[in-house]
Amino acid sequence: MKKNLFAIAALTVLFAACRKTDDLQTGASQQTGTNELNNLSEKQKTPAAINFTAPMLFPEGMVYNPFTDQFLVSSIAQGTIGSVTKQGVYAPFIQDAALASTSGMEIDKARKRLFVTSSVVEGTLAQLAIYDLNTKARLFLIDLVALANDGAPHLANDVALDQRGNAYVTDSYAGKIYKVEPNGNATVFYNNPAYTPAPGGFGFNGIEYSNSQGGYLLVAHTALARIIKIPVDNPAVFSIVQFPPSLISPDGLLLSKNSKELIVVNNTAQFPGSNVTSFETNNHWGTATSTEAFETGIVYPTTLTSDGRTEWVLYSHIHLLFGNVYHETFTIQPLPFNSNNPF
Repeated sequence: MKKNLFAIAALTVLFAACRKTDDLQTGASQQTGTNELNNLSEKQKTPAAINFTAPMLFPEGMVYNPFTDQFLVSSIAQGTIGSVTKQGVYAPFIQDAALASTSGMEIDKARKRLFVTSSVVEGTLAQLAIYDLNTKARLFLIDLVALANDGAPHLANDVALDQRGNAYVTDSYAGKIYKVEPNGNATVFYNNPAYTPAPGGFGFNGIEYSNSQGGYLLVAHTALARIIKIPVDNPAVFSIVQFPPSLISPDGLLLSKNSKELIVVNNTAQFPGSNVTSFETNNHWGTATSTEAFETGIVYPTTLTSDGRTEWVLYSHIHLLFGNVYHETFTIQPLPFNSNNPF
């Protein structure tokens, strides 16, 4: 582990966007959410939940690997990347001493590359690591703190890719989004001080890319309960997507291939109010309407991915890490939504 437990616990508070963690009971509320999902799964014949054992892993990020039909998961507590089969078998995938606490991940299928963000709670280290997916060799390690070069704290959170292999990385401590080209060249793509959260707050979080309308990003801002749309060819001309009140505290995002549906993880201020909500648009994310939602229970959901058939949400249980509670079983839960939009 790269940090002491106190620092890791502090990081979990920040990943919660200063959400309360007083209630660590995982009994009735969690069971209720699980039962509801199981009932929906029976009706809609969705796959079973994938439970895997990895002591004190506390995964924050997840991505589906189409080349192995497995999931890759990060680790806030251990700074590693692991693989999970659909039978629930966990194994280490990449162990890199340069990584601190790992979070967001994405796969460039065309170039067979894995992108991983890594940070420390103090904000003195924020990185994007890029690996060859086959050999697991590290290709690039981008220092985002040095790139920002402003003396402020920075935390690399989530990453999205466009069709050219450019990566876009959110900074949860600053109103910044970074762009990293396939050759490793990195720049500050978007910088808006108005989106820098107050000290102790949590700003930019989940991010998704759409290749429609010339290409744009959808970016969650947790503290403001907002999602903004940023054109990649002119980031200064951004807009705020008008969502219904059911957008509460957005974390992970998953955008459909046709860019008409967005699934959002809401991590709320009170457990067990966290939920996953699906939204649709008919005007390219000028406005959005909610279509389906469910409460997850006290499992601390963080992020989403799709295997092309089913959409999945990660139950990270990070609140238990904050409470110094030992935990070893984590869940990749299928979403029971009736969606006609492929992801």
